[in-house]
Amino acid sequence: MAVDQTGSVVALDTNKGLFLITLDRPDHIVNILRHKSKKKHRVVRWNPHSSMSTILAMSDNNVCKVWDVRKHKAQTSLKQHTALISDMCFSLIKKNILATCSKDSHTLIWDIRSNSKRSVKCVASTKPPSSKVLFHPNLEHILATANGPDISIWDTRKSSESVNTFRAH
Repeated sequence: MAVDQTGSVVALDTNKGLFLITLDRPDHIVNILRHKSKKKHRVVRWNPHSSMSTILAMSDNNVCKVWDVRKHKAQTSLKQHTALISDMCFSLIKKNILATCSKDSHTLIWDIRSNSKRSVKCVASTKPPSSKVLFHPNLEHILATANGPDISIWDTRKSSESVNTFRAH
């Protein structure tokens, strides 16, 4: 489930599709984006930029599909992970940048405009694999990942070494 940046539309993922429902009229389905997967664990994230308010990303096992809800179809499928995608996050600064982390131990940065289906960069390879990823709200090249009990801070301009790692609990 994910709420759009206006706080008025929720995306509810079900086995029958991704249902878009307005919160002021929860009995009214605005849109249904059909998908064929029966997977139970999916992550859904809206793009937080007002100019991209109809764009959302949804994981489907090891693939991330980027949807334009106005067009009722996936505009691209990002296929580089080899295991279940555990989390994703759009950059709060660059509207076309998405980070995904997976059980394959990789955290990847994508430009959703690219037709190549390949990530722009592999930021991190961690053991245990990252379960969460989040961009810094004010610094465009900084992101954090949660890897088991550790939090790692990454600079996306540098090699695959974390800037800092600390024990969260």
